[in-house]
Amino acid sequence: MSDKTVQELAGIVGIPLERLIEQMKEAGISAHSAEDKISEEEKVTLLGHLRKRHGKDEQTDANLTKKVTLKRRTVTSLKQGTTPGKDTKTINIQVNKKKTYIKREEALSDEEREELERVKKDLEERAQKQEVEEQLHRDKAAREKAELEAKQAAIRKIEEDARAERAKKEKETEAERHAAEKAKRLEVSVERNAEKVRKLAAAKKAAAERKAGGGAGRPG
Repeated sequence: MSDKTVQELAGIVGIPLERLIEQMKEAGISAHSAEDKISEEEKVTLLGHLRKRHGKDEQTDANLTKKVTLKRRTVTSLKQGTTPGKDTKTINIQVNKKKTYIKREEALSDEEREELERVKKDLEERAQKQEVEEQLHRDKAAREKAELEAKQAAIRKIEEDARAERAKKEKETEAERHAAEKAKRLEVSVERNAEKVRKLAAAKKAAAERKAGGGAGRPG
């Protein structure tokens, strides 16, 4: 609740402007004209002054009472006989009584009570509005926190998926590399075997040709 002028406060609490200014001066509040501003703290000071002036400055009902305690002591004599034919014995019995009377302070006038209630209501409305604003602020902060956490969780999920995809591709690339190396080794092995077969075939052919040539040169 924003600060109000003295004129506005007088309209809220429903008392004459001059009387309100007089009460503010009594409370030590520096406001001398209708256009002067009065802060929330000064309103609390004014309320405390009014309560104190009417005997209600942060006191309980017990403190607002006057106790008068009356003490009364009575003595009763009791005669008690002992042995027949002899003198009786007198016993004095003392009784202490205490009674407390409570006298309450005189009640406020209707006008003063209404004035006090208006100021109190104004302060309560201010406190209630402040509480609502604080609750709205807490709700907003909670929503922003939840949204931030959701965004951070989404970012972490994207990063985790990206890492998993990279790991998968790296694994596939590694498998392809191993397969290519294996194929290369197999190709080299096949080539070597083919070369051996060619050499063996050439050697056999040469041996056959030598054998055939040697047989043709012998006399018949």
